Amino acid sequence: MMRLICCVLWAIASFVPTHLIVAGSYPAATNLSQTFDLSDGITQLGDGSLIGSEQPAGTNPPVAGVFGTALRLAERTTTNAIGSFKLPDLDAGNVIKSFDLRFTVAMGSLAEGSSGEGWSVNFGRIPEDNGTGEGGFAPLPGGLTIAFDTLDNGNDPPSIEVFIGGVSITNFPRTFLIDGASRLVVVHWDAAGLDLSYEGKVVCTDLPTPGFVPGVGHIFGFTARTTSATMDVFLDNVKVSTQALPVIETGGPIISEFVANNTDFEDEFAEKPGWIELLNGSAASVDLTGWYLTDSKGNPTKWKIPGLTISPHEFFARGFYAGQKRRLPRAGAA
Repeated sequence: MMRLICCVLWAIASFVPTHLIVAGSYPAATNLSQTFDLSDGITQLGDGSLIGSEQPAGTNPPVAGVFGTALRLAERTTTNAIGSFKLPDLDAGNVIKSFDLRFTVAMGSLAEGSSGEGWSVNFGRIPEDNGTGEGGFAPLPGGLTIAFDTLDNGNDPPSIEVFIGGVSITNFPRTFLIDGASRLVVVHWDAAGLDLSYEGKVVCTDLPTPGFVPGVGHIFGFTARTTSATMDVFLDNVKVSTQALPVIETGGPIISEFVANNTDFEDEFAEKPGWIELLNGSAASVDLTGWYLTDSKGNPTKWKIPGLTISPHEFFARGFYAGQKRRLPRAGAA
C-alpha cells in the first residue's frame, strides 16, 4: 500500500459517494441545443457563458460573437486575432465524473485550400484570457484539450491532438475541409476514457486519459485564432450534459486513485508507470511539502514530495508510482 509519512492516506477514505448524480447541462434545464438564434453582433448571451475577443486595435466588430445564427470565434479577414467561448460552471460545488458534448463547427476561408491556425475545446480551470486557439488554454494543469490543428506547416501536418495538462498524449493526422460546411463533433468522457468523433467518423474510443483530473469549478472553453493564416470558425448546436459526484468532506488529503499495473498509457520515456491521485477533501488548502510516499514499511521516506499545496476540494494531477525514483510533478492550480 502507499503511505504518506506524517499522515497515512487510504484509498478507501470517506470520499467515495455511492452513486452518480445528474448534475448539469448546457443550455440549462433543457434538452435543446444552443443554436445562437439571435441578432448579428451579439457578444454576450446572458446565460452565464462568456464570449471574448482579442484582436488588433482598430479592427471592428469583435471577431467573437453571434453572426448568421451561429457563434463566430475566428474571422477570415482579421489577422492575429483570438476568440473564445466559455460555458458557465455546470456543476457548482461538484466534480464531473462523466460528460457528453456535441456541437457543429464550420470552417471557411477566402481562398480554396487555405486554412487558419485552428481551434480547440477544453475542460479544466479555464484562465481568464482568450486562450491560444489550437494550443488551448494555458496553464491548464490536470485539464483536457482537444486541439484541431488545421494548418499544414510542413513538419507539423493537420491533426486532431489530445493534450492533458498541456502535454500531448496522442495525435490523429487529419485532412480538414475548409469549405464552410457544418460538421458534427461528438465527445464523451468517463472512467473508461475519451470517445471522440468528427463529421460522423470515429477518431478514438476509450482513449486513456491519465492526468486528466476534473475539479470543483472546472468548465468547458473553446478558443480559436488567426495569424497571417486566417479562416472563419463558427460553432453551433452546442449541447453538454454531465454527471458529477458531490463533494464530501474527508477532513484532509486522501489517495483517491491508485493504479499499480498500468498497461494502457505510455509516458514520454516510453514507459508505462503506475500512478496515484491525491484529493484534498477538506475546505482548507493542504501543504504536503516535506511529506513522503512509500510502498515499503522498511523505507518510510522512499519518495519525497516536492513543494506541493493542494487547494480545497482539488486533486493533485497524478504523481507516478514506479519501481524507480521519480520526481512527482507539481500540481499548480488544479
